[in-house]
Amino acid sequence: MSYFVRKISHSRYYKIVRSENIHDVEADVVSNDLRTTKNCLSTWKINDPNEVDNAILAIASTSDHIEKMAFLLLDESHLIDNELEIEDERDEGCPVADMASAHANIANLSYRKIGTVLGVVKNIPDAEIITRTKPQIFSLINDAKNCGRLDVLKLKEDVMKYISPQDYSRIYGTED
Repeated sequence: MSYFVRKISHSRYYKIVRSENIHDVEADVVSNDLRTTKNCLSTWKINDPNEVDNAILAIASTSDHIEKMAFLLLDESHLIDNELEIEDERDEGCPVADMASAHANIANLSYRKIGTVLGVVKNIPDAEIITRTKPQIFSLINDAKNCGRLDVLKLKEDVMKYISPQDYSRIYGTED
């Protein structure tokens, strides 16, 4: 069985959990944390919850900026039981090459299926919400850089200036 990791705002997660009915969840929760592209919700697939930092590394390394982040750990069986489709989709832009093939989408989403996703999220125990601080995330990224897993040239500008000031300076002409 696999797990799918998705970034979510801590406060918005609690708005989902505390709502008595998923139909009463605020629109901003859906439009921000369950934002889709081509009717797909982007996730990162892992085989074991102990591998969650690999998914967090993939998410953080593709982010526009680094901040404290919360992540959902979605059990594949819950997605399948709720008739949600999962499609593997290699992410060639992922700065962590060994994670590019771990990208997967919850696919073919409709208004009804987004409600189903909300229902799955609502039933996730607090223990399956993983939080990492900004220093923890920078540590993950730096460790990946130091062991050769990370292509710093694929990082977004704001992330690169903290992770690789030399490359940032070479590409953008300044360290500030």
